[in-house]
Amino acid sequence: MQTDYHWYVLGPGAISGLIACHLLETKQQCSVLTRKTESEHGQLTLKEGAISSTYTLPFLPTQECQLVKDSVFIVAVKAFDVVNALESITTIPGFDKDMPIILSHNGMLELPNSLTSLNIYHLVTTHGAVKFAQEPTHIVIEHRGKGRSWLQRKENKADFEAILAKSFKPILFESDIQTRRWSKLLINCVINPLTAIHQCNNGELLKAEWQEVIQSLVNEAVCVARVEQVSLDAKSVYEEILRVAGETRNNESSMRQDIRHNRRTEINYLTGYIIKKAKKAGLQVPAHEKLMKDFVSLYPQ
Repeated sequence: MQTDYHWYVLGPGAISGLIACHLLETKQQCSVLTRKTESEHGQLTLKEGAISSTYTLPFLPTQECQLVKDSVFIVAVKAFDVVNALESITTIPGFDKDMPIILSHNGMLELPNSLTSLNIYHLVTTHGAVKFAQEPTHIVIEHRGKGRSWLQRKENKADFEAILAKSFKPILFESDIQTRRWSKLLINCVINPLTAIHQCNNGELLKAEWQEVIQSLVNEAVCVARVEQVSLDAKSVYEEILRVAGETRNNESSMRQDIRHNRRTEINYLTGYIIKKAKKAGLQVPAHEKLMKDFVSLYPQ
């Protein structure tokens, strides 16, 4: 007999809102966790091309939420918000550290010891989505690019996996999620900073003038990954970057959008993370250091 889970969505952001809409489409129980002080009902609208679907669900303040036993959390936030997001969940009445938390974010970070015992399932996705807020309690998610997702599978298969696989397609389950996370990290470490610095769409990186820089960034990052016990093939990563840039040639990277809207970027969790790990291992990463220098000179952090 399948467990009746209640899915709690923090935010929601574009990706967590996208997942929530697909869960609601398959009649799952979902609530949005907010910073508000009063409970109310709100709406999530999903736009996919010409098709638009709207769902009504509770918007709950975290401190007034009463968790049920079979709760699953969906947290898809900026890397610099991860720690605060996880800490806020642990303070919800009825929270148990064994409750699954599906966590998705760009870049890499190391969690404080107080959070490492949480039951976190890392999610990597290539879906493209944008969030618009028509009203504080009416969130519109526009699904701009269909992709694939990979969810961490632990030693024992979790019951909620079947529900997610049915709702949020296509999704694959991987025990070695670190390799998948590092692969996405390397893609983001190239596309995001370069397009932000040079204020260009992703497709510009397909031009011949960028290839030497891209290859240098990839080669350095693959060496850093190897020190972290992650084996990646530089040629395959390079080809994947060009494939992503080609498929999203007319798109703005998330970092370029952040710069355009004067928002904080995740550069310290992308390029900064590579540089930090390289220094710890005694490796030289001049291409990444130049990239960081160029970025900070334009956009001081």
